[in-house]
Amino acid sequence: MKVWLMLENCSMDYLSPGTFVNTSASILKFKDVQLGSFVEPRSNYNPFEGLEDTLEAMDFSHNSSLPESWAMLSGMHRMEELRLFKMARLNLTRDYNELPQTMKLVAVVRSTIERVDDDWLASLRNLEKVAILRSNLVTFSRSMLPRPAPKLWRLTLE
Repeated sequence: MKVWLMLENCSMDYLSPGTFVNTSASILKFKDVQLGSFVEPRSNYNPFEGLEDTLEAMDFSHNSSLPESWAMLSGMHRMEELRLFKMARLNLTRDYNELPQTMKLVAVVRSTIERVDDDWLASLRNLEKVAILRSNLVTFSRSMLPRPAPKLWRLTLE
């Protein structure tokens, strides 16, 4: 059984420690969620604690705040998918390489991209699918993808 958890249309200073503990969420969605920070200032905790063995996918949509660093998700042992939908001013930086090595799909849909690093997904060797759809990506280069990319079988640029 998959548990979906959605935070929608809210604004918070930060996610409290233990927010997701005992939720067993498989899919976590942020829709129009504005956070000052994902963690309380001057604190050292992972806001996604408790999801290490259950989280499979995350969606961020409608200009939701993104984590300060994708390294916050590096301990999510089952995470395979990240979808960014209707996001503005996205920076697709090399920090995406801090996502878990279990990642199979990264999708950017109907979003405006402000910046893309040449190696934004280069270390995610288990990626199978990358999709950039109805977004303003002007230039694409092979260096953006995993190197090597033994499992990559679908690249969709539209």
